[in-house]
Formats: sequence, structure tokens, C-alpha cells
Amino acid sequence: FADEGGNEFRRVDRARGHGVEVTAVTFQILADEHFGIVDDTDGADGVKDADDEQTPNDWSKVAPDYEWPGIGTSSLKFAGTFNGNMKAISGVYMSANASYVGFFNYTNSLATIRNLKLVDSYFFTTKGAIGSIVGQGDGKFDTIYSNAYVDGTTFWIGGLVGRTATKAGITMNNCWFDGE
Repeated sequence: FADEGGNEFRRVDRARGHGVEVTAVTFQILADEHFGIVDDTDGADGVKDADDEQTPNDWSKVAPDYEWPGIGTSSLKFAGTFNGNMKAISGVYMSANASYVGFFNYTNSLATIRNLKLVDSYFFTTKGAIGSIVGQGDGKFDTIYSNAYVDGTTFWIGGLVGRTATKAGITMNNCWFDGE
């Protein structure tokens, strides 16, 4: 990811089998509207649209235009380092009829997530394993904050982590959840 200041975040995934190995993929978020937060007006009159006042708590009723797909799949789990540089990522919206939902859907034991601040975001699933940071995963998590709204209708619902994938689990240091 690259923020407005040009700070780049990289996703590094490794997958074995069928001769495929993805070693580095770079994502760039091009505009705030990708996260459903837009500060626009109705033209020259300077009047804000009603949806401009929408907050993550409203998203349970009316979804924003863009839904975050999450990083990682069951066959290609995130296995790299994500350093958020404590820049706030806000307005992430996910509402899925699937398991393993989070900013990262899946991580493995090689993953390191650090200095991540996820605010004013919304995560919902009708299936299991949901967390604002990771739906299902392992790895090292260091200095992470989230005040996201997290909700699910079944099992493995956590503020930061929905479910650990293996006995190795997740090592957490200085991580906290202050959401709903």
C-alpha cells in the first residue's frame, strides 16, 4: 500500500505447489473513496451529501460503495511483513457471507504485522472467524490498535483476531482493541 505521503506498504506472499511462488505484490490505495470515506460537496453550493456524514456504525444499515476484499486467501496466506508506520488506516468496510474475515483474511506463521492503527472501520460476517486485523492466522503482531466495529453471527469472533490457525498461534505485544 502507499499512503498519501508516499509511504509504501508491501505484501509478500509465498505459496508452494504447482510451481507458483509469488514473492512480492505491491498494493496502492488510490483514493479515500476506496474505503467509503469521502469528503465531497454537491458542487458550488458547498452542501455535503447525506452519505458524507455516514460512519462505520451506520454501515450495518447502508453499505458504502467500496468493500475491502481483505489480504490473503486460504491457499495464499499472507506470509510477509506489514509495517503500518502507525499511520491510521480508516474507513475499511467488509461484510461477507464467508469465513475468515479481517483486514488480513489469512496470515501464516511467517507473517509479521506491526505498527498498524485501524480506526473507524466495520467488519461483519455471517460465518465464523472474524477479527478486525485477521480472520484466521498465525505470526507475530506488535504495536497494533483497532477501534473497529466487529460483528458475526456464529463463532470465533474477536476484536483483533478471529481464530489462530495452528498451535504456534499468534505472538502479541502491545496490541489493543477499543472497538465494539
